[in-house]
Amino acid sequence: MKQPPNNHLKTVFSTITWATVISWVFVIGWMALIFHLSAQPAVDSNELSTGITQRLMAVLQQAFPRLMEGLEVSRLNRFVRKSGHFFAYLILGLLVSNALGHSGQQYTGRNESTRHPLNRRNHLPLGKPLVALLICFLYAVSDEVHQLYVPGRGGQVSDVLLDTAGASIGILCYWFGRYWRRRAAFK
Repeated sequence: MKQPPNNHLKTVFSTITWATVISWVFVIGWMALIFHLSAQPAVDSNELSTGITQRLMAVLQQAFPRLMEGLEVSRLNRFVRKSGHFFAYLILGLLVSNALGHSGQQYTGRNESTRHPLNRRNHLPLGKPLVALLICFLYAVSDEVHQLYVPGRGGQVSDVLLDTAGASIGILCYWFGRYWRRRAAFK
């Protein structure tokens, strides 16, 4: 007896939308930017962040002249560098969450019992946010390992924690925003 053809792949690929593909392209692009910035030798990286810090100080000195008195570029530069870690991974957390939100089983709204956002089966699922956090954490670890091989750079556990904290905030913002948007749509 002849077996029917396996339509599993056809089913998988039929659920992939352009929004899904574009979302993952943005994730990969952002990861590539982080990789590029991490691949810069320490001298180049410090030059870039010092330039950003000097521009920031010029703006802040015009806005808050008394507050900026005596503040050195080197002290603010460390804050700028660490903020860069945090916000780069906050954006990565948002992008990965968005890509995961577009991936997998799509909500069609056909089944009335699962439509309402307060329905037990439609509460904020922890699976996708945890997968997003795992992806961001593993990328942060790989980024710090990568920096071990860049001249003048080194991997730091504190940077992995800072990166993961930034990603966590991005992930929380995305999923709570999505939950509240859906909840408001059904009121």
